[in-house]
Amino acid sequence: MKPVIVDSEEKDWEQHPLAKDVLRKTLVSKKEHNANVTCFLVKIKKGAKIPEHVHEQDDIIFVLSGKCKMWIENVGEIKLKEGMVVFVPRGTKHTGAYDVEEDIICFDIFNPATL
Repeated sequence: MKPVIVDSEEKDWEQHPLAKDVLRKTLVSKKEHNANVTCFLVKIKKGAKIPEHVHEQDDIIFVLSGKCKMWIENVGEIKLKEGMVVFVPRGTKHTGAYDVEEDIICFDIFNPATL
């Protein structure tokens, strides 16, 4: 695999295929870069709610801005804010954001790649 350099400002926001009020930019992917991870910038609008779900991949979330709550199996409810990192192991039930007080921007990494 070759090094990958992406300017996020050159990528367009796209509607998340499964979540209303959620946009994403695909930064690194298996399809485009032959990477074994997928990296997104994710924007979750104030008032949005992402229902409980499970991934087949490990999910690492780094909150760049905003505030919301999230629930993770065996952890409970947590309040997310700028600078927090959350690791959700594959197969772990969790919600996405809810009680979004301010639009959330986060860097989201899936391992292995989803796209």
